[in-house]
Amino acid sequence: LPVTAMARDAYVSSYSNSGVVSVIDITTGAVVASGIPVGQHPSAVAITPDGSRAYIANTDLGYPSVDSTVSVVNTATNTVEGAPIRVGKNPSAIAITPDGSRAYVTNSDHRWIEDNDTVSVINTVTNAVVGTVMVGERPIAIAITPNGTHAYVVNRGSNDVSVIDIARNEVVDKVNVENEPSAIAITPDGSRAFVTNTNPYTWPQPNVPASVSVINTNANTVMDTLDVGLDKGDEPSAIAISPDGSRAYIVLLNSSKRFVAIDTATYSNAGTGTMTGAQCWPHSIAIAPDGSSIHIPNSTDSTSGLCDLPSHVLAFNATSITLANDPTEVSAQPYGIAIVPNQGPVARFTVTPGSAGETTTFDASASTDSDGTIAKYRWSFSDGSPTVTTTQPVVTHVYQNAGERYANLTVTDNEGGSTKFVSDGRTAYHNGGDKARVGHKFEIEETPVVVDPDPDPDPKPKKTVSSSPVMKIGEPQSCTKYRLRTYMSVNREVSVSDVIKNGITVKAKTNPDSSGRITVSALGADRKKLKLPDKTLAASNVVLSTEERSYTLKLNSGQRRALKSALKRSGRPKTIRIRTLLVATDKNGLKRGSALTSRVRLKGKRLSGNFKINRHSRAKVICDERLLTSIKSKRRTSLKKLVVRNGKQGRGLAANVSCSDNCSSTVSLYIWGRHGRGLLWTG
Repeated sequence: LPVTAMARDAYVSSYSNSGVVSVIDITTGAVVASGIPVGQHPSAVAITPDGSRAYIANTDLGYPSVDSTVSVVNTATNTVEGAPIRVGKNPSAIAITPDGSRAYVTNSDHRWIEDNDTVSVINTVTNAVVGTVMVGERPIAIAITPNGTHAYVVNRGSNDVSVIDIARNEVVDKVNVENEPSAIAITPDGSRAFVTNTNPYTWPQPNVPASVSVINTNANTVMDTLDVGLDKGDEPSAIAISPDGSRAYIVLLNSSKRFVAIDTATYSNAGTGTMTGAQCWPHSIAIAPDGSSIHIPNSTDSTSGLCDLPSHVLAFNATSITLANDPTEVSAQPYGIAIVPNQGPVARFTVTPGSAGETTTFDASASTDSDGTIAKYRWSFSDGSPTVTTTQPVVTHVYQNAGERYANLTVTDNEGGSTKFVSDGRTAYHNGGDKARVGHKFEIEETPVVVDPDPDPDPKPKKTVSSSPVMKIGEPQSCTKYRLRTYMSVNREVSVSDVIKNGITVKAKTNPDSSGRITVSALGADRKKLKLPDKTLAASNVVLSTEERSYTLKLNSGQRRALKSALKRSGRPKTIRIRTLLVATDKNGLKRGSALTSRVRLKGKRLSGNFKINRHSRAKVICDERLLTSIKSKRRTSLKKLVVRNGKQGRGLAANVSCSDNCSSTVSLYIWGRHGRGLLWTG
């Protein structure tokens, strides 16, 4: 059965004189390619984070006539690129920086020549050595922190770990560990390095068990030493840490046919795997990017008789630590192994905004994963609602309020790759990055309220006679605060054709809820008012709300004719400028409003001081506090004083207005205060 969700290749070196590399599919255990020729005695393998190339160290076994090199294999074609790269003597380990720009190779001379204990730095663009760093005795393993700042080199001969500053390619620290350290891996969060120690019996030292030194990478000190699951005589040869950082797996190079799992949180034994009938000198270990399987190469030793299977790679279930697939037979003496990293997904989505209180649709179908599929979509909507994680690309959300919004999408692929770079220090598990996250700004509009146009006026209006009508403003008010906020643009330019076809859209909100009337006037191209009947382009009654809403005022046929006629007289401009007036009425019938002003606050409490009263103002209203009002009339109406005596409830405000025959009259009441003039009532 497949151990991982998608096909994924592993590159396995064969430590024989033939000098070849095999490629296996860890999902099926099938051999994808074999016999890729590299240098003699290839050992360590590392793959660039983008998965494009594999770097293989070719050892010289101490023979001066044999070159120590690194071969580069193109993973797309499984062919060797260019000439081998000359490095120091007997290269044994390789690690590649998270950005893929450098490969670090440990070199150690079998003849114990100290000057040959180095790390070669390869530029992966030019495939040339660009630096050499002197380290401790017999460097045998290396790992690079996930942030790419430091490389940790295990020195088997000097029982310590050299810390290289990658920016300067200099050793900046040294950490002492136990005897004959052999392998290293760094947790994916970069906080700890696990170093295996062989601790062989050497007189007069007691025969102590093999151990694991845990290094705090912030302080570069040993914080713990573990012997969990390790016995005397065990020879740990390789270590790997799972992609989630929860376990460390240690391979033992002896006849016990075991490998050990350690819980990295509790430092307890998490299980022991048995390589039944198939153990012989394992030198490396690799874990699938999704963390589901462990892969260990085992080489054949025809002289000792320890191995009863041909050279092969074993696959284990990482949770149960039991064999998951049949062994995959590869070229003689498999030694190093590295699995091609999972490439991070790319997040993309589109937004179909709805109005406030309605459904907005997000579609992430355009998100992609080059080597798998998208498994999870994590959405954040920037309105205080919880994040939502789905397995389908389309999701909907309702924004209650209008305004600018921002939505974020983070995608995760089927192997767990997302925004993070994940590695245990040698070859990456996930080459994730910012491409797995994307955000978009968009606008949520207020739900439009389509207002029916006023009916066409009677072409021949009847003349009426008014005989001293009495106007009431409802019950006397308690003079509490009233606020009216409008979001209507003053002198906003609009398209003539759009106005005629679709009407005019304005935004408004008020507190408290009230009804009202919106009036729109128009200006010509030269900002002079168009000659429209009653100087009004459109007017409609609306129901206002404390929530901002959009209102569309449709022009009736008479208004359209009047506009076209006025435009004709103004030179037929393509655009006009409009300005608006909102008149609001509260629940008790008190009207208040603001003309040509945005965010006006009208107060009916404690209005005091000197107020300018024009020549038409002749009235006083007494209502807890003093208010000043004025009455303005049209068509030569006479004016009289308005008085409310003591502001007693139920009396109301009355005005006697007289008009001569064959005329009509409109009377408006205004409140005057420090915050501007507001229309109270019209009738």
